[in-house]
Amino acid sequence: MTHSDTGPAGGRGGSRRGGPPGTTAVLIGVQLLLVLDTTVITSATPVMSRQLHTGVGRVSLAQGVYALAFGGLLLLGGWCADRFGALRALRWALGAFALSGGAVTMVGAGPVIALRALQGACAALAAPATLALLIDLPPRRARRALGWFAAVGAIGLALGVGLGTPLIAAAGWRAGFTGPAVIALALLIGTVPLGRGRTGGGRRSAGADGRPPVLLSAAVTVLLAAAEAALLARSWWTPLAALAAASPLLLAVLRADAGRTRPVIPPSMTAATTARAGLVLMTAFGGWQAAEVLLVAVRLDSLRAAHPWLAGLPFWLQGAAALLCAPAVQRLCESGRSLGPIMTLSPCAAGLGFIVIGATRSTGLAAACVATVVFGVAAVSASTAATLTTASAADAPPGRVGAVMTSARQLGTSVGTCVVGALLGAPLGSPGRACALAAGAVVIVLGLAASPRGRRA
Repeated sequence: MTHSDTGPAGGRGGSRRGGPPGTTAVLIGVQLLLVLDTTVITSATPVMSRQLHTGVGRVSLAQGVYALAFGGLLLLGGWCADRFGALRALRWALGAFALSGGAVTMVGAGPVIALRALQGACAALAAPATLALLIDLPPRRARRALGWFAAVGAIGLALGVGLGTPLIAAAGWRAGFTGPAVIALALLIGTVPLGRGRTGGGRRSAGADGRPPVLLSAAVTVLLAAAEAALLARSWWTPLAALAAASPLLLAVLRADAGRTRPVIPPSMTAATTARAGLVLMTAFGGWQAAEVLLVAVRLDSLRAAHPWLAGLPFWLQGAAALLCAPAVQRLCESGRSLGPIMTLSPCAAGLGFIVIGATRSTGLAAACVATVVFGVAAVSASTAATLTTASAADAPPGRVGAVMTSARQLGTSVGTCVVGALLGAPLGSPGRACALAAGAVVIVLGLAASPRGRRA
């Protein structure tokens, strides 16, 4: 099968029966697993370091290695999903993820860094494979499934942050690994019926050259590694300098890829105005979610130390707000006319959330709850609109589409973490407050600049 045999979600050609009942639930469950696995452990880093009798830096390094493997290998994972079949790639990823999570609980904390790197590679294979299978569903079912996929990405992050510290504090550090491993095993079993009655899960793209995605993945890895390593430096400006130094390499490789006959990044994802705006929004969404988690945690640091469950309340409310808004947002996104306003207003709403956090010298619990509810609505709106617009790329291999979408979000997350981490260490009178106000202004400007005004999806 050639790449042109597959079209966009909502308009992709080919014979598709959509798989047995429960297909969408299993695939969305994979997305929830990946989001929770990242956020639960990240938010519980201080608690885990105390339980393991090691420094916060070692636990942070393990999570940094996970993020590096995940973000750096996504494009290669998308190529594998197209080359060997998305369903086969997903099963490989879930099996290895479950085994590595179980290994952590048996061998102890010694090799946790290496095992987290393996789990990051598994996530880099599972994420684009899951999106490829969702895109390959029948048109109407694909749009609805992608809408819930996007919503779960927004909801899962909020729930993971709210759940991480109290869960690890109550059940021990191993719970952060056994829980995701058990879920991965259950999802692997759930994929068994997916191979029956469908054609999309086994599609392969024969003859594809694996060298370009390897090169592009290496460039992304260098950028992410520079951001992660610079965060360990003592100087507040070092992360910004490292990010600025590594960015030209990625841009050069992207430009070279665009000139190839069969580029890794499908041209249809960057040719249309709405598709480009969707990628920009996906990147901004990843950046502001990372900034939000860091800033709310900093502003509520004393409360989190004394009452971890209470400090998680704002994130629980954020997840609830996103869940309640998700059906309405999906209905609005089904209309092409509503996509443009949603893509403009969601970053503006997120910017207002940052302004609420930075409006006072000390953020109270009530203000944090208001801000995170606003973030929840903005997150589910941005994620749904960006996912539906970028997934509709015509004549593009679905695995690669999923990889580019996830890479955009992951790059935004890394850049947001790097920039906010640097600014929090800057010699300012109230760095948390100044950083929140600056983030609010930047996100609003990005939303206005990237808006596909007057365009239909």
